[in-house]
Formats: sequence, C-alpha cells, structure tokens
Amino acid sequence: MILKRITFSLLILLVISCTKEEETDDLNNKFDFKFTANMTKGNILDLFTFEIIPVSSKEVTKLDFSRKYDSIIFKVEGLYGSFTVFEKNSLSYKWSHSFYLPKQYDATLIGYKQGSIITEKAIPIEVKNEKDFLNVNWNSFSQVSNTGYINLLSNNTLGIFQKLEDSLPLVVLNDYWENIDYYDLVNKKLIENEKETYLYKYMVELYASPQYSYSETQDLKQIYKKHFTVPLEDKKPQHIWLTAKNKIVLFKDEVETGNNFVIDNQIYAQPR
Repeated sequence: MILKRITFSLLILLVISCTKEEETDDLNNKFDFKFTANMTKGNILDLFTFEIIPVSSKEVTKLDFSRKYDSIIFKVEGLYGSFTVFEKNSLSYKWSHSFYLPKQYDATLIGYKQGSIITEKAIPIEVKNEKDFLNVNWNSFSQVSNTGYINLLSNNTLGIFQKLEDSLPLVVLNDYWENIDYYDLVNKKLIENEKETYLYKYMVELYASPQYSYSETQDLKQIYKKHFTVPLEDKKPQHIWLTAKNKIVLFKDEVETGNNFVIDNQIYAQPR
C-alpha cells in the first residue's frame, strides 16, 4: 500500500514537472518582439533610432529574453561590426546609429540560441546625400554647434563643428577614434595615418576625386588662399575639392600633446 502511494506521488510530480516544462516551452515559443525604426529614409548623418518592442500581455524582463535567446545582435549588411542588444544581464530596448554613406541598407536583428539563429528581423533603410555638404545646407546655416554622430559599428566617430568665419559658414569635420589616449605612440601614429586615409576616402566617396593634391601640385597653399577665407596658420593642405556647391580641404596639422607632436587631420568646408 505504501509502495503504491509513493509510486502514485512520483507520477503526480512527474506530470506536474512535465506540465511546467511544457508551459515554459510554450511561453518561449509565444514570446516575440517587434523590431522598429523611427524612420526608414533619411540623409547621411541623420540619427536613426532602433527599438525592440516585446509582444506580450504581461511585463517583459531580461529573464524572458534569456529563456529564449543567448544573445541578440544588431548588424547592418555591408558594414563591418555589430552591436550586442541582448546578452546575459545586458539588454538595450533602444539604440541609435548614424549612417555615413548614401546607400540602401538592411538593418538586421539576429537572435541566437546555442549557436544557431532562431530569429532574424530586417528593416530596409534608404540613406541619401541630398544636402549641400554632409548634413548641412548653406542657406539654412544659422548657429554655432558641435555634434558627434554615433557609429555603433566602427571604432571611429565623425564630429562636425560649425561656425561663421568672417560672416561665411564654415564646417570642420573631425574623425575621432575610440580610446585613442590609451594607445602607445607607435599605434597613435598608425591611427593618424588611418584618419587621413579615412577622411580622404570619405570625401572621394561623396564628392569624387579632388581637383588638387599635394603630390601633384607644388603650390597648394596659394590655391587654398585663393578659395578659402580661413587663415592657414600651421596647417598643411593635402587635398582640395571644388564642387558645384562646396570648397573642401583636407588638412594635416601638427598638434602638441605633452612632450610629443601628433598629426591631426581635419576637413574644412565652405560654400562656393
């Protein structure tokens, strides 16, 4: 009799356990989220904000995500790098990213479990280059500002400082590298070279090849003085672009930092 009761109790516990596992599996299968963006069309350097919105009748926690996923990764087709939206105790419901080049993109959210993709959601993004210079229109240039443009998928970030110089609009484009102060001098030199290469290629991608370059033109300083109002000081022009709407120059400048001089590269642009 006692043995029967024990056997019966074990059967009940087994049924309850199986039921709970089935309920958990059922909840995991039903748990889902929407992947949204604040806009799907924009200009280069516009701030696109992405968000995951859980589809559930109850409040959703990190635990709900961890039951179904090991990680959720944000990627953009054609761009190197990724951003971890969810992993273990870290969860971002909302994040932002600026696209630097005009293109048709697919922003994708990928959910992984035990190394396999179990969820993949994509949003088509259209980015254009429709303003005069980057995200600036010269006829609506009205204030001094200093803005960095978030790039989640790279180690560098573009920053724009704009002001009036002798009553003419001036845009200064900088390329900032993540944690550069922690690099030793040798690696800083490598980044300095990379910055010049990056800024040059970026301008070529947007505005074609420069009309003048230091390697082909002896008197680049005189050409600069002819077209630009900003004093040269110690800056060395490397490349000059003259487009229908812009005059653009890539500078190389020595900047003193402690006991060392480092090379800084900047882009200046003014209306033509």
